[in-house]
Amino acid sequence: MGKVVVRIKEIQGYCYTMKVGDTFEVDDNGLLTLPKQKLLCIWPLSSILPIVTSKLGKGSLPKVPSEIICPDGKGRVIYDIQYID
Repeated sequence: MGKVVVRIKEIQGYCYTMKVGDTFEVDDNGLLTLPKQKLLCIWPLSSILPIVTSKLGKGSLPKVPSEIICPDGKGRVIYDIQYID
């Protein structure tokens, strides 16, 4: 059973919920798992979810990137998104 691991690679602004190196996972059933005591705001989800879906083999993006930047202009958080088999 595969999963997608999303890791905070860099923060060029400010993020009040995560820090560099933090991760969360989405399994192939679409279940999101956050580490204990961590929160995730909704802003990066709009960019992350299409990539996660495609990396799990259930989406239709022709070329799937492995990095995205949070659309919240204050944060500029860079996420690394990898599929793990």
